[in-house]
Amino acid sequence: MKTLKTISLISILLIFSGGNLFSQKTQVKSNSPDKVSNIRSPQELMSLITNFIMQTYELKDGDYIKGDWKAVKKSKPPETLYWSYPTGVCLLAMQRVYDVTHDEKIMKFIQDNNRISADQYEYLRWQKYTFGTIYDTEGFEKLWRFDMLDDCGSMGAAILETTLRHKVQFTPHLNELVEIIGNFVTKKQYRLPDGTFWRPNSPDSPTIWADDLYMSLPFLVRWAEYKNDPSALDDAANQIISYASYLQEKDGVWYHAYFMDQKNHTCCRWGRGNGWVAVAEAEVLSVLPKTHPKYNQVLDIYKSILTD
Repeated sequence: MKTLKTISLISILLIFSGGNLFSQKTQVKSNSPDKVSNIRSPQELMSLITNFIMQTYELKDGDYIKGDWKAVKKSKPPETLYWSYPTGVCLLAMQRVYDVTHDEKIMKFIQDNNRISADQYEYLRWQKYTFGTIYDTEGFEKLWRFDMLDDCGSMGAAILETTLRHKVQFTPHLNELVEIIGNFVTKKQYRLPDGTFWRPNSPDSPTIWADDLYMSLPFLVRWAEYKNDPSALDDAANQIISYASYLQEKDGVWYHAYFMDQKNHTCCRWGRGNGWVAVAEAEVLSVLPKTHPKYNQVLDIYKSILTD
Protein backbone atom coordinates (compact mmCIF):
# COMPACT_ATOMS: atom_id res chain seq x y z
CA MET A 1 0.00 0.00 0.00
CA LYS A 2 2.86 2.39 0.81
CA THR A 3 4.47 1.67 -2.56
CA LEU A 4 1.20 2.41 -4.35
CA LYS A 5 0.80 5.69 -2.47
CA THR A 6 4.35 6.74 -3.34
CA ILE A 7 3.92 5.96 -7.04
CA SER A 8 0.59 7.81 -7.11
CA LEU A 9 1.99 10.94 -5.49
CA ILE A 10 5.08 11.02 -7.68
CA SER A 11 2.84 10.63 -10.75
CA ILE A 12 0.83 13.66 -9.69
CA LEU A 13 4.06 15.60 -9.23
CA LEU A 14 4.97 14.77 -12.82
CA ILE A 15 1.59 16.06 -13.96
CA PHE A 16 1.49 19.26 -11.96
CA SER A 17 5.13 20.36 -12.01
CA GLY A 18 4.50 22.05 -15.33
CA GLY A 19 1.31 23.71 -14.20
CA ASN A 20 0.41 26.96 -12.50
CA LEU A 21 2.19 26.27 -9.21
CA PHE A 22 3.97 29.56 -8.96
CA SER A 23 3.33 33.22 -8.31
CA GLN A 24 2.94 35.30 -11.44
CA LYS A 25 5.65 37.57 -10.05
CA THR A 26 8.17 34.75 -10.22
CA GLN A 27 10.50 34.98 -13.19
CA VAL A 28 11.35 31.58 -14.68
CA LYS A 29 15.01 31.21 -15.48
CA SER A 30 16.00 29.74 -18.81
CA ASN A 31 17.52 26.58 -17.38
CA SER A 32 14.85 24.05 -18.29
CA PRO A 33 16.00 20.44 -18.58
CA ASP A 34 17.44 19.29 -21.86
CA LYS A 35 15.32 17.14 -24.11
CA VAL A 36 15.17 13.61 -22.84
CA SER A 37 17.34 11.65 -25.22
CA ASN A 38 17.59 8.46 -23.18
CA ILE A 39 15.17 6.48 -21.09
CA ARG A 40 15.46 7.63 -17.48
CA SER A 41 14.79 5.65 -14.35
CA PRO A 42 11.92 6.76 -12.07
CA GLN A 43 14.44 8.04 -9.52
CA GLU A 44 16.25 10.07 -12.18
CA LEU A 45 12.96 11.63 -13.29
CA MET A 46 11.96 12.40 -9.71
CA SER A 47 15.27 14.11 -9.02
CA LEU A 48 15.24 15.94 -12.36
CA ILE A 49 11.85 17.51 -11.75
CA THR A 50 12.51 18.31 -8.09
CA ASN A 51 15.86 19.92 -8.85
CA PHE A 52 14.34 21.91 -11.70
CA ILE A 53 11.74 23.36 -9.34
CA MET A 54 14.33 24.28 -6.71
CA GLN A 55 16.76 25.79 -9.20
CA THR A 56 14.15 27.74 -11.14
CA TYR A 57 12.02 29.26 -8.40
CA GLU A 58 13.90 31.29 -5.82
CA LEU A 59 12.24 31.76 -2.43
CA LYS A 60 12.52 35.15 -0.75
CA ASP A 61 11.16 36.65 2.45
CA GLY A 62 9.00 39.76 2.24
CA ASP A 63 9.62 42.98 4.12
CA TYR A 64 6.53 42.62 6.37
CA ILE A 65 6.77 46.28 7.44
CA LYS A 66 4.34 47.05 10.26
CA GLY A 67 4.21 50.82 10.02
CA ASP A 68 1.58 53.10 8.53
CA TRP A 69 -0.39 52.35 5.36
CA LYS A 70 2.20 54.08 3.19
CA ALA A 71 4.87 51.78 4.57
CA VAL A 72 2.69 48.74 3.90
CA LYS A 73 2.26 49.77 0.27
CA LYS A 74 6.03 50.03 -0.09
CA SER A 75 6.68 46.67 1.57
CA LYS A 76 8.21 44.10 -0.76
CA PRO A 77 6.11 40.93 -0.95
CA PRO A 78 7.70 37.50 -0.56
CA GLU A 79 8.38 35.05 -3.35
CA THR A 80 7.11 31.51 -2.83
CA LEU A 81 5.42 28.77 -4.77
CA TYR A 82 1.84 29.82 -5.54
CA TRP A 83 -0.48 28.89 -2.66
CA SER A 84 -2.93 26.45 -4.22
CA TYR A 85 -3.81 22.78 -4.15
CA PRO A 86 -1.44 21.77 -7.01
CA THR A 87 1.43 23.21 -4.98
CA GLY A 88 0.35 21.16 -1.98
CA VAL A 89 0.43 18.01 -4.12
CA CYS A 90 3.85 19.01 -5.42
CA LEU A 91 5.30 19.68 -1.96
CA LEU A 92 4.00 16.37 -0.64
CA ALA A 93 5.48 14.51 -3.61
CA MET A 94 8.80 16.33 -3.17
CA GLN A 95 8.94 14.90 0.34
CA ARG A 96 8.58 11.43 -1.20
CA VAL A 97 11.54 12.27 -3.41
CA TYR A 98 13.48 13.31 -0.30
CA ASP A 99 12.64 9.95 1.31
CA VAL A 100 14.35 8.25 -1.64
CA THR A 101 17.29 10.60 -2.29
CA HIS A 102 17.90 12.07 1.20
CA ASP A 103 18.84 15.34 -0.49
CA GLU A 104 18.68 17.91 2.34
CA LYS A 105 18.19 20.75 -0.16
CA ILE A 106 14.70 19.41 -0.82
CA MET A 107 13.57 19.64 2.79
CA LYS A 108 15.13 23.07 3.19
CA PHE A 109 13.26 24.31 0.12
CA ILE A 110 9.94 22.93 1.40
CA GLN A 111 10.54 24.23 4.92
CA ASP A 112 11.44 27.72 3.65
CA ASN A 113 8.41 27.85 1.36
CA ASN A 114 6.04 26.91 4.19
CA ARG A 115 7.61 29.32 6.67
CA ILE A 116 7.50 32.26 4.26
CA SER A 117 3.90 31.49 3.33
CA ALA A 118 2.89 31.50 7.00
CA ASP A 119 4.75 34.76 7.62
CA GLN A 120 2.94 36.40 4.71
CA TYR A 121 -0.43 35.14 5.95
CA GLU A 122 0.24 36.62 9.37
CA TYR A 123 1.23 39.90 7.71
CA LEU A 124 -2.03 39.98 5.71
CA ARG A 125 -4.01 39.28 8.87
CA TRP A 126 -2.17 42.10 10.65
CA GLN A 127 -3.06 44.47 7.79
CA LYS A 128 -6.72 43.52 7.99
CA TYR A 129 -6.80 43.94 11.77
CA THR A 130 -4.92 47.24 11.72
CA PHE A 131 -6.37 48.96 8.65
CA GLY A 132 -9.57 47.06 7.92
CA THR A 133 -8.23 46.03 4.52
CA ILE A 134 -5.20 44.46 2.86
CA TYR A 135 -2.93 45.83 0.19
CA ASP A 136 -1.88 42.88 -1.97
CA THR A 137 -2.60 39.14 -1.97
CA GLU A 138 -0.55 38.35 -5.08
CA GLY A 139 0.27 34.64 -4.98
CA PHE A 140 -1.83 34.15 -1.84
CA GLU A 141 -5.34 34.84 -3.14
CA LYS A 142 -6.58 31.37 -2.24
CA LEU A 143 -4.95 31.38 1.16
CA TRP A 144 -6.64 34.67 1.95
CA ARG A 145 -9.99 33.54 0.47
CA PHE A 146 -10.02 30.45 2.70
CA ASP A 147 -13.60 29.36 2.07
CA MET A 148 -13.27 25.90 0.49
CA LEU A 149 -11.16 22.78 0.80
CA ASP A 150 -9.22 23.75 -2.34
CA ASP A 151 -7.80 26.68 -0.40
CA CYS A 152 -6.08 24.80 2.39
CA GLY A 153 -6.45 21.01 2.52
CA SER A 154 -3.69 19.97 0.14
CA MET A 155 -1.26 22.61 1.40
CA GLY A 156 -2.10 21.75 4.99
CA ALA A 157 -1.34 18.06 4.40
CA ALA A 158 2.05 18.90 2.93
CA ILE A 159 2.86 21.15 5.90
CA LEU A 160 1.84 18.50 8.45
CA GLU A 161 3.92 15.91 6.61
CA THR A 162 7.08 17.94 7.27
CA THR A 163 6.72 17.63 11.02
CA LEU A 164 5.15 14.16 11.22
CA ARG A 165 7.67 12.43 8.95
CA HIS A 166 10.66 14.74 8.90
CA LYS A 167 10.61 16.35 12.36
CA VAL A 168 10.48 19.93 11.10
CA GLN A 169 9.82 22.36 13.94
CA PHE A 170 7.03 24.82 13.17
CA THR A 171 7.61 28.52 13.63
CA PRO A 172 4.93 30.33 15.69
CA HIS A 173 3.30 31.70 12.52
CA LEU A 174 3.32 28.30 10.83
CA ASN A 175 1.91 26.63 13.91
CA GLU A 176 -0.88 29.20 13.99
CA LEU A 177 -1.65 28.66 10.30
CA VAL A 178 -1.84 24.88 10.77
CA GLU A 179 -4.30 25.33 13.63
CA ILE A 180 -6.44 27.63 11.47
CA ILE A 181 -6.46 25.07 8.65
CA GLY A 182 -7.35 22.27 11.05
CA ASN A 183 -10.20 24.26 12.52
CA PHE A 184 -11.53 25.07 9.07
CA VAL A 185 -11.46 21.50 7.73
CA THR A 186 -12.88 19.86 10.84
CA LYS A 187 -15.33 22.51 12.05
CA LYS A 188 -16.07 25.22 9.47
CA GLN A 189 -16.06 23.58 6.03
CA TYR A 190 -19.60 23.13 4.67
CA ARG A 191 -21.13 19.73 5.42
CA LEU A 192 -24.44 18.02 4.76
CA PRO A 193 -26.47 16.99 7.83
CA ASP A 194 -24.73 13.58 7.79
CA GLY A 195 -21.28 15.24 7.82
CA THR A 196 -20.46 14.88 4.11
CA PHE A 197 -18.33 17.69 2.66
CA TRP A 198 -20.07 19.63 -0.09
CA ARG A 199 -20.04 22.92 -2.00
CA PRO A 200 -23.31 24.81 -1.50
CA ASN A 201 -21.97 27.86 -3.33
CA SER A 202 -20.77 26.23 -6.56
CA PRO A 203 -21.51 28.45 -9.59
CA ASP A 204 -23.67 25.92 -11.46
CA SER A 205 -25.45 24.23 -8.57
CA PRO A 206 -24.80 23.04 -5.01
CA THR A 207 -22.54 20.05 -5.55
CA ILE A 208 -20.47 17.25 -4.12
CA TRP A 209 -17.16 17.12 -6.00
CA ALA A 210 -14.97 14.02 -6.25
CA ASP A 211 -11.95 16.33 -6.09
CA ASP A 212 -12.74 17.20 -2.49
CA LEU A 213 -11.78 13.76 -1.28
CA TYR A 214 -8.17 14.60 -2.09
CA MET A 215 -8.57 18.17 -0.85
CA SER A 216 -9.61 16.85 2.56
CA LEU A 217 -8.56 13.28 3.31
CA PRO A 218 -4.74 13.56 3.16
CA PHE A 219 -5.08 16.43 5.61
CA LEU A 220 -7.53 14.60 7.89
CA VAL A 221 -5.37 11.48 8.24
CA ARG A 222 -2.39 13.63 9.20
CA TRP A 223 -4.49 15.81 11.49
CA ALA A 224 -5.63 12.65 13.28
CA GLU A 225 -2.00 11.74 13.93
CA TYR A 226 -0.86 15.28 14.71
CA LYS A 227 -3.61 15.83 17.27
CA ASN A 228 -3.88 12.18 18.35
CA ASP A 229 -7.54 12.45 17.40
CA PRO A 230 -9.05 9.20 16.01
CA SER A 231 -12.28 11.04 15.16
CA ALA A 232 -10.53 12.74 12.24
CA LEU A 233 -9.62 9.33 10.82
CA ASP A 234 -13.22 8.17 11.34
CA ASP A 235 -14.31 11.28 9.45
CA ALA A 236 -12.02 10.40 6.55
CA ALA A 237 -13.42 6.87 6.28
CA ASN A 238 -16.99 8.15 6.45
CA GLN A 239 -16.32 10.69 3.69
CA ILE A 240 -15.20 7.93 1.32
CA ILE A 241 -18.29 5.85 2.01
CA SER A 242 -20.66 8.79 1.67
CA TYR A 243 -19.01 10.14 -1.48
CA ALA A 244 -19.13 6.70 -3.08
CA SER A 245 -22.87 6.53 -2.45
CA TYR A 246 -23.32 9.70 -4.50
CA LEU A 247 -20.65 9.42 -7.16
CA GLN A 248 -19.53 5.84 -7.78
CA GLU A 249 -21.17 3.75 -10.49
CA LYS A 250 -21.58 -0.03 -10.37
CA ASP A 251 -18.49 -0.47 -12.57
CA GLY A 252 -16.40 1.31 -9.91
CA VAL A 253 -15.77 4.51 -11.89
CA TRP A 254 -16.75 7.81 -10.30
CA TYR A 255 -18.66 10.75 -11.71
CA HIS A 256 -16.98 14.09 -11.28
CA ALA A 257 -19.76 15.69 -9.23
CA TYR A 258 -23.32 15.36 -7.98
CA PHE A 259 -25.90 18.16 -8.16
CA MET A 260 -27.68 18.18 -4.82
CA ASP A 261 -30.70 20.21 -5.95
CA GLN A 262 -31.19 18.19 -9.16
CA LYS A 263 -30.45 14.84 -7.49
CA ASN A 264 -28.33 13.87 -10.46
CA HIS A 265 -24.71 13.41 -11.55
CA THR A 266 -22.75 15.66 -13.83
CA CYS A 267 -22.40 14.39 -17.36
CA CYS A 268 -18.85 13.10 -17.07
CA ARG A 269 -16.83 10.44 -15.34
CA TRP A 270 -13.67 12.52 -15.46
CA GLY A 271 -10.33 10.70 -15.46
CA ARG A 272 -8.45 13.15 -13.27
CA GLY A 273 -11.33 13.22 -10.79
CA ASN A 274 -11.05 9.46 -10.47
CA GLY A 275 -7.32 9.93 -9.93
CA TRP A 276 -7.99 12.28 -7.01
CA VAL A 277 -10.31 9.69 -5.50
CA ALA A 278 -7.88 6.79 -5.90
CA VAL A 279 -4.97 8.65 -4.30
CA ALA A 280 -7.14 9.95 -1.44
CA GLU A 281 -8.43 6.46 -0.70
CA ALA A 282 -4.88 5.06 -0.76
CA GLU A 283 -3.86 7.73 1.76
CA VAL A 284 -6.63 6.68 4.13
CA LEU A 285 -6.08 2.94 3.75
CA SER A 286 -2.37 3.37 4.41
CA VAL A 287 -3.16 4.38 8.01
CA LEU A 288 -6.66 3.06 8.71
CA PRO A 289 -6.35 0.08 11.09
CA LYS A 290 -7.63 -3.17 9.65
CA THR A 291 -9.65 -3.51 12.84
CA HIS A 292 -11.51 -0.27 12.09
CA PRO A 293 -15.25 -0.98 11.62
CA LYS A 294 -15.27 0.78 8.23
CA TYR A 295 -11.99 -0.69 6.91
CA ASN A 296 -13.45 -3.44 4.73
CA GLN A 297 -16.08 -1.14 3.26
CA VAL A 298 -13.45 1.48 2.38
CA LEU A 299 -11.17 -1.21 0.93
CA ASP A 300 -13.97 -2.56 -1.28
CA ILE A 301 -14.66 0.94 -2.61
CA TYR A 302 -10.97 1.36 -3.34
CA LYS A 303 -10.63 -2.00 -5.07
CA SER A 304 -13.64 -1.35 -7.26
CA ILE A 305 -12.21 1.85 -8.75
CA LEU A 306 -9.02 0.04 -9.70
CA THR A 307 -10.09 -3.45 -10.72
CA ASP A 308 -13.70 -3.61 -11.90
